[in-house]
Amino acid sequence: MEFSEELKVKSQAVHNVSDKFFNSALSVALTDEKVYRMAVFRFYHIFLMIEDKLEDLRHDCDFLQTLYFPNLFRAHEFEEDVEYFYPEGMPEELTPMLKEYKSSIEKDIEDDPANLIGYLQTMQLAILSGGNILRPIIVKVLGLKQNYPLGVKALDWPEGFSTTNAKKLYKDRLNSLELSQKQKDRIISIKMKVFELNNKLIREVTHSKQSKEIAWKYLERMLFVVCLVLAFIGGNQRDLAREKAAKKAKGQKKGSKDQDGNKGLTHLQKKERDAEVMRKKQEAAAAKKAEQGAQGSSSK
Repeated sequence: MEFSEELKVKSQAVHNVSDKFFNSALSVALTDEKVYRMAVFRFYHIFLMIEDKLEDLRHDCDFLQTLYFPNLFRAHEFEEDVEYFYPEGMPEELTPMLKEYKSSIEKDIEDDPANLIGYLQTMQLAILSGGNILRPIIVKVLGLKQNYPLGVKALDWPEGFSTTNAKKLYKDRLNSLELSQKQKDRIISIKMKVFELNNKLIREVTHSKQSKEIAWKYLERMLFVVCLVLAFIGGNQRDLAREKAAKKAKGQKKGSKDQDGNKGLTHLQKKERDAEVMRKKQEAAAAKKAEQGAQGSSSK
């Protein structure tokens, strides 16, 4: 089995769990720019850490040199997105999870520089695969169309750039690496850890005080709308119920009158009465028609 396939297969279960968590967390992050920008700030630092380490180590590690793709670097674009969302200036301090992430990277590459591949492959391919999907959603939900691509530059690619070709080249280069099975196993383990670190990073955003306050405001607005809708539906239901009851009462009243007129009559008597009523109606109609004919003749 080629290494790219081995990476995919052995990390699939963790990947699926991470995807579900990310999708639910994204719905929270997109409730407000101030929440979303906290996620952008964090991923800016992650890509900056990874890309800086790649630049520092690639000259002494052939594996890393083989996976050196400057056109996949995203830290600069993330920085521009952060500056857009933080016009007052981005936070200077790293968050607790960013510090944990940084410590994890440094410890792993200290053991073996090739371990950086676990971080590189996961994050760079995530942008290549998901950037084009997420970008239009974020632009629409946060209303970024007027200043596009500001706010989503990290998810955008230059005109003519093919993400499909880039992923194929990345896969081919990865499969060409002459790694030992021990190194492969370690990289796979790190890839799974990266998914968990990313989940914790997003959780740090969605569970922050600011995020909860904004989420509650959003929830309050949604509840208000729901209450209005329910009140409107309830009012309509009451009107329909009253109308239905009135029709039913009218029908019962009419039926009662018919029943009163039939009291004491046999079936044959009812038929004779009905026939007599019909005969009188026919005679009246014939008389009216004859009268109209006579009036027409006299006018001539």
